[in-house]
Amino acid sequence: MSSMFGNSENQSQSTYPISTSNSDIFGAIGAAKPREGAPYIIPGLYPILYIDALKIIKARAGDTLAIAEFTILKSTVAGRLAGSSMNWLCNFRHDATAGNIRSFLAAVMDVSVDEVDAEGAKYAYSESNPCCGRLVRCEATEIITKVNQTPFTVCRWTSIPKDIQEKANSLKSELLQMPF
Repeated sequence: MSSMFGNSENQSQSTYPISTSNSDIFGAIGAAKPREGAPYIIPGLYPILYIDALKIIKARAGDTLAIAEFTILKSTVAGRLAGSSMNWLCNFRHDATAGNIRSFLAAVMDVSVDEVDAEGAKYAYSESNPCCGRLVRCEATEIITKVNQTPFTVCRWTSIPKDIQEKANSLKSELLQMPF
């Protein structure tokens, strides 16, 4: 068998610490879906998050998820350093999801929650990705849920001042014109 790693039939058995007698152990690799995403938000303050993408996906279990992908520009959290990636995930099987997304989008767009409706949310999470490049602030706190008594990270989203957002938009435009 020839592959990107060379001819595996010429390799001695001692080269591989696991048994290769079962040729099916790697059978699913060709069709396997790689893990996507980044670590989730953990409690702490994220003064400046850059939105890379907003998307809706189907999870392996069949749940519909809303995902916000960020690059952390400023953080006070030791496990989430500036320059690293992080995701915020909302599962639509939970009743709080719609309200959480509504408050998030209000902060992202610097509008009141009354101005965020279903059509605006659909557009924000569409393939055109209109929120890419926007900045937002997050204060995340861990609570214990009342029903299941399990830990849950609550995110409080706030807008970034308009002058800083405009500067970020300008820098993004300049970067897109660079020849690399």
